[in-house]
Amino acid sequence: RAWGMPDEGSVMGQKFAVLIVDDDVNLVSNLQHILEMEGYHTAVTRDGQTAIALCRQKVFDLALIDIKLPDISGLELIEKLAELSPGIEYIISTGYASLETAVEAVGRRHVVAYETKPLDMDHLLSLVRQVRERKQAEERVVEYEELNKLKSNLLSTVSHELRTPLAIIKGYATMILDYNRRLKSEEKRAYLQSIDKATDRLTELVD
Repeated sequence: RAWGMPDEGSVMGQKFAVLIVDDDVNLVSNLQHILEMEGYHTAVTRDGQTAIALCRQKVFDLALIDIKLPDISGLELIEKLAELSPGIEYIISTGYASLETAVEAVGRRHVVAYETKPLDMDHLLSLVRQVRERKQAEERVVEYEELNKLKSNLLSTVSHELRTPLAIIKGYATMILDYNRRLKSEEKRAYLQSIDKATDRLTELVD
């Protein structure tokens, strides 16, 4: 069963979206309340299969996953979610900590922490903030790179578009200056009309 389904606009928009997968109802209720008080958007579920279904419908930034779930293990769930949403990062929690599961968990890609229960909520919030801030910084870098690319493309296009009317103006002006006496009146007029049209085109481009 799933509850606290996230609003589609918020998950896809500005709010940092957290998926909580744990069958401890009291823990989940407290954790969801704390995260939403901090301004995060949350969705919660008790089992792995429902978590997979949620990730097929929504986009999440971070998943808090209990290593021991009713249907599949938390580590197996991470593998399945990684195929659906490569951008999700994970915090693993367990009430049965062992060196073996800790090594296996932190060795997984995008697993940022392995936490033992009872959870230290202040520490957990700090981890969530760190993930959010890093993702925001990465998004800003991507946006900056995209803007730079757009700017370069724009300058390249404008430069190319400006060269054509400039070449026309320069060419016909040079013809008139160098061959003024040899040119017939109708030729001069045609050249001047071409210069006039090219000037209008330049004005349009500048505007």
